[in-house]
Formats: sequence, structure tokens, C-alpha cells
Amino acid sequence: RECAVLLESSGHFSDAARLFEQAGAFEDAASVYVSQKQFDLAKPLMDRVANAGPTASSLRLRYAAAKESQGALAEAAESYELARDFDAAVRLRLSDEMRDAKRAFAICRSSASQEACAMAAAYCRAAGDATRALEFLVLARRGADAFELARETGNVETLARLLGDDGVPEEYRRVASYFETAGSFSKAADAHRRAGRLDHAVRCYLKAGDDDSVGAAVAVAGDSRDDALVARVVDFLSGDSSDAGNGGVSHSAWLFKLHVALGDYDAAAKTSGVIAQQEQEMGNYKLAHAQLLASHVELMKERKSVPGGLNRQLALLHSYVLVKSLVSRNDHEGAARLLRRVAANISKFPAHVVPILTSAVVECARGGLKKTSLELAQRLMKPELRAKIGDAYKRKIETIARKPDPNAADKPEPGSPCPFCDAPGGAYEMTCEVCRADVPLCVASGRRVTREEWTRCPACRFPCNANAFKTAALAENGECPMCRARVDVDALERPGSGAPERPGRG
Repeated sequence: RECAVLLESSGHFSDAARLFEQAGAFEDAASVYVSQKQFDLAKPLMDRVANAGPTASSLRLRYAAAKESQGALAEAAESYELARDFDAAVRLRLSDEMRDAKRAFAICRSSASQEACAMAAAYCRAAGDATRALEFLVLARRGADAFELARETGNVETLARLLGDDGVPEEYRRVASYFETAGSFSKAADAHRRAGRLDHAVRCYLKAGDDDSVGAAVAVAGDSRDDALVARVVDFLSGDSSDAGNGGVSHSAWLFKLHVALGDYDAAAKTSGVIAQQEQEMGNYKLAHAQLLASHVELMKERKSVPGGLNRQLALLHSYVLVKSLVSRNDHEGAARLLRRVAANISKFPAHVVPILTSAVVECARGGLKKTSLELAQRLMKPELRAKIGDAYKRKIETIARKPDPNAADKPEPGSPCPFCDAPGGAYEMTCEVCRADVPLCVASGRRVTREEWTRCPACRFPCNANAFKTAALAENGECPMCRARVDVDALERPGSGAPERPGRG
């Protein structure tokens, strides 16, 4: 190597290059060959030159420039790329001589060189490819040019997608203004949100009014914790909900989600109860059940205690929902006892008072609750109710009411001790008379959970008695009676592993 340096300094370049090569100093050898324009000798050495370092880059740039001057554009472009001169590499590959747009575009995307991307954008625009031109204008940070092209070619939505979350506020403001003028309020809101203009975003989301947009407004307000934004959304959600979203979710349901996002779980629970009661009063029992279930799951996910009132509301509604499945399994006593529970709270089911009481009369008669059947039949004889009894059951109910059995009695209720204090009580009594605790409802049978058998649904985590849950799931295609999720009954937690959790009060 020392000899090579001396030969180079004395002007014996060819000899110096050969000695550098023999010494393994390939970068020095290639440098000498390039300086002497001996490119054929330099070429095999270029692959052995380290890619890193300023000296290597300088050498590759010299080699690339020399090859370009010779017209060897492919070699020149490759060397420019290795030297990280992406602008020169893209310039050559987009030239009329090379026309290697595919590789040029790949270089632009990987390097994000603004000058290279600007060249690619001009190339695509000249070729009439507006979508790719927009992509490279965005990468080149030519926001104003990108918007003008998008507006001229009707591709503003494409521009918004290309910007993603990587744009700057001014770019999003242009897009938002365009969409707002065009009446595309949801898209305008998305752009306002990315621009950081949350007040404009909420205004446009609410103006759009569809279910997804209202949900987005709730999310923005909840995440921001901005009092003015929260107040605006609350005012909207508390108003006329006749323009609720297409998904069947009322504005009140979004109000619940907003309270959860704000961490106001008491208000969330109260709102959910109101929503469910409204649906229940209209006879929309599935919607009411779904609302209460979703609220319970959300509060449990946040590790918050579910208020007792909400627990009792769901327990009552679920008791009614369970009746059909119990009847199908010929558990007429179970169905009768749940209908008696519902009949005792019939004011909460105003849309179907007569049908529910009619079912209760029939099931209580079949299930051994003769006295309750008689009492409910006599209740149905009131003038305001009698005329509404279905023809199929009217004669039977009239017979029960008018020819009462003087010895009619209810079958004794099975016993089930309180899982908290062991005090005796009825299997269908939901409050312990001793410790005054609300006893958790088994979602499969409507009975109390027991300390020995209690477990949880693997999906919704609601309490149940293991054997009852397995029976119900096997009879209903493996579905949980509460959440309707398909479950593996073998995945139930070991029954009786720890005491059940006490439901919240209030």
C-alpha cells in the first residue's frame, strides 16, 4: 500500500492502481482508475467498495457522472442510487432514454426525496396519471399544487386518503373547506380533525348526523375533554332524536358513550337506564336488553361497579326474555315463576300488559302455581283488560276466573340459601331478607346463583349456575342466554371457585 501511494504521488497511476488492488485497498484502486477514465478496470472494483462513508459516496458519484457522460445511463443510475443521490437516479430513470418509471417510483417512495418526488409528479402529470401525480406531490410536500390538481381532476377524496395522518394543518384545511362546500360534512369533519380544528370537526360531524359521524363527534369531544365541545355534543344528543343514525342506535345511546368517555360512569348508568326503559315501554324488549347488556359490559370493562338499579332492571327484563327458552325445554315451573316476577312489575311493560298476564296465567296453571294463575286471571277480568284478551285464551281464562278452585295453591318454591350469608330463601327471590343483598341472577335459569355452582359465561362474564348454563347452551346451539355468543361450555370456570361478587346498590 505504501508503494502504491508513492507511485500515485509520482504520477505512475496504472502501477499504483494495481498495487492498491493487490493490497486489498479496492476503494483507492477504483478511485485511481476512475480518475484516469479507465472505467472497464474500475467497474469490477465498484462492487467491492463499501457503501458507507463520504469517500465511497464521492467515488460512486464520480463514477456515475463519468458513466452518464459516456451514455451508460443504467450503470450511472445504479451508481447514483448507491451514492444516495436519489434525485440524479430518478432523473435518469425518468429520461426519454431509460423510461424506467417503475424503478424511479420505487426510489421516490423509499427515499421520500422531495426533489425526486417532484420530478415523478411532473412525469405522471404529463402522462395523464393524476392519482400517481397526487401521490408524489404529497411526498414532495407540494401541498398547494396537490390540492389544485385534485380539485381540477375531481380527486380530492384521493388526496385526503394519500395525506392520511402525515399532512400539515394547511393541507387538511384546504381539503376540509372543499368537502364542506360540497356538502360532504363527514369528510370535512375528518379533515378538520386532522388539522387540529376540533370545534369545526364536531360541528361538521353533527351536521352530517349519520350514526358513524355522531359517534366520531362523541369520540372527539370525549378525548378532548373540552367543556365547550362536550356541551355542544350533549346539547345535540339531548335534543330531538328523530334523526338518529341508520344503525338503530339512538342519540341517547351515544350520550351514554360520551359519559363513559368522560369517565362520568354514574351519568352513563343513569342514561343507559333511561334509554332501556324507553325501549321497554314501547315493547322493544330486544333493544332494551341489548342496551342494558352493552352498558353492563362497558362498565365491567372499565372495572366500575354496576349500579344496583341497572342490575335489577336487566334482571327483570332478562327474566322475561328467558321464558320462551324455558317453555321450549318444558320447564313450565321455571317459566311460571319468571312470569310471576314480571307480572309483579307489569307497569314496566305497558305495551304488552294483557299478552304478558295471559302468558302468566297459562304458564302458572301448567307449572303448578294454581293460586297465582287464579289471581292473574281475575285481574284480567277487569273491563279495561278483558276486551284485549286473545280469542284463543279468552274462554280458558274466563273459566279459571269464574270457577275458582277453593283449594288452589302454589307449589312450594324450591329453597336456595343466600350465597353471601347462607340465610335460607327462595330460589327465585332476588333479595336476601337477612343481609339485604341483591342476589345475582343466573342468566340461564333466572334463579339465584348458588355458592357451590356459580361461575361465569366465558364471553360476557355474567354469573350463572354451571349445570343450568350447560343445559341452556346445549339447547340453544351453544349460545349464552344473556349475550347470545357461541361459547364452549367446557371453558367455564370451575364452579364455586370463590364467592360471587355482590352487585352494586342504588
